[in-house]
Amino acid sequence: MISRELKNYERLARVRDFGLTHAAAFPAGGRAAQLFAEIQAAVEELTSHTAAQTASQSTARAATATKAGSRAALHRHLEVINRTARGMSVTQPGIGEKFRMPLGSGDQVLLASARAFLTNATPLKQQFIDNELPADFLTQLAADIDEFEQALSDKH
Repeated sequence: MISRELKNYERLARVRDFGLTHAAAFPAGGRAAQLFAEIQAAVEELTSHTAAQTASQSTARAATATKAGSRAALHRHLEVINRTARGMSVTQPGIGEKFRMPLGSGDQVLLASARAFLTNATPLKQQFIDNELPADFLTQLAADIDEFEQALSDKH
């Protein structure tokens, strides 16, 4: 809620509380009692909307944190493959060019680069393993890609 809306909500809650505290002063079938009942209903509805809004904001923040974490993990994985490929290019010229880090900072650029790394690294798997990457590095990369895609989907 923005501050103006919050102040209006608090004002309505105070009027509701006044009506509840001084209910004996207002006849049960009178106009004032009817208005206090309408205010009571409005405050209850606003309270439920406020709770839903807060829950949605919390969910969005959690999705953002998850996306940031999976993005960082994927980026680190690509950096390891990039550095290894540059080292391999001493004996195999041109291999480093297949594993250049993405230039853009967008999520889709990172995702496309990760898919390209996976495609290009598959036929060279044993050479990467011989250069100290873990035997399951392609499986880990695929899992990082899937996790990042899921985080992007959850975020949106």
